[in-house]
Amino acid sequence: MSGDGRTTGRVLFVMPQMPWPATQGTALRNFHLMKAVADAGFEVDLIAFGDTRLSIPVEIAALCRVIEIVPVPMRSLMARLRTFLAGEPDLAWRLSSPEFSSRLDSMLCEREYDVVQIEGFEMAGFLLGPGALRREAWDRAPWTLVGHRAPRIVFDDHNAEYQLQASASRVDSQRPRRWLRAIYSWVQASRIRRREALYASAADACLAVSDEDAGLLREIAPGVSVEVIANGIDVPSYRASASPTVPP
Repeated sequence: MSGDGRTTGRVLFVMPQMPWPATQGTALRNFHLMKAVADAGFEVDLIAFGDTRLSIPVEIAALCRVIEIVPVPMRSLMARLRTFLAGEPDLAWRLSSPEFSSRLDSMLCEREYDVVQIEGFEMAGFLLGPGALRREAWDRAPWTLVGHRAPRIVFDDHNAEYQLQASASRVDSQRPRRWLRAIYSWVQASRIRRREALYASAADACLAVSDEDAGLLREIAPGVSVEVIANGIDVPSYRASASPTVPP
């Protein structure tokens, strides 16, 4: 909060799961990033996949002004096969959800955001994928339709996903019984590499958890802005990378 009572800005977090309990992995990182933003004076909103039958944890409710929870989508084997045959990276479609897309659009229309922070590769397609970029190019982005300023899009790439798939392929290739898995991972690594490069290039800024991951991201998307914020969150670095300029 600024000295005259105004918030520093408004940030929307887009997450693959509720960031509570914040005990490990993705939830731990996401919760502390969100808390750091709220503590820095930003107004925070959240949209995430989760169990809609459960009440919102008080720890999350204390940080967020608006919270939208969307049921986790079920993806059939046939849908995965169609994705594979279409040449698409499976991970990019793992959380595909028309309901999530619709509710995200509604939030972007109803509230004007300075920053939208996307947590993880699986979520990036909603605003940085080919369809989303075409929509923005044709002036059909949600914020454009209602006359809002375009928010800065921050892509928090929790892992260099293409490298994880490539590593899995190398490991499985050493065991003949896992050669099919090795081939699948090799195919996915190539597809994910192209999509991860697109997401990073399309975002206004990227976050990585380590210097190694940042280097891998810059390798496939030269010139992108990547800020390293380890899971032991460095709040000053985060503020510098995500802070918008908010007009008075």
